[in-house]
Amino acid sequence: MRSRYLDTIKNSFQKCSGWVLNALPSETQAIMNLEAEDTLFVRYNNHRVRQNTQVEQAFMTLQLFSGLKGSKTSLTLTGVEDVDL
Repeated sequence: MRSRYLDTIKNSFQKCSGWVLNALPSETQAIMNLEAEDTLFVRYNNHRVRQNTQVEQAFMTLQLFSGLKGSKTSLTLTGVEDVDL
C-alpha cells in the first residue's frame, strides 16, 4: 500500500537535493540521505484497543566535503516546499 505522506516527502527531498546540488561550488561534494516512516501502532490490553498512534516523520541528512574538511547536519522535512527549502 502506497503512502501519500511518503510520496510527498520523497518529492520534497528530491527538490531540496536538487537545490543543494545546484548551489554547490564545483570543488564541494555532497551526500544526502532520507529517512522517513509512516507507521501505525496499535496497543491492545485485554483484547481491546488501548492506544492507536500514527507516526509520520522524515529527516534529511546532508554531508558536505571540500578537500579534507567536512560538515554534517540533519534536517526535519515537512513535505511543504516553502518550509523545507
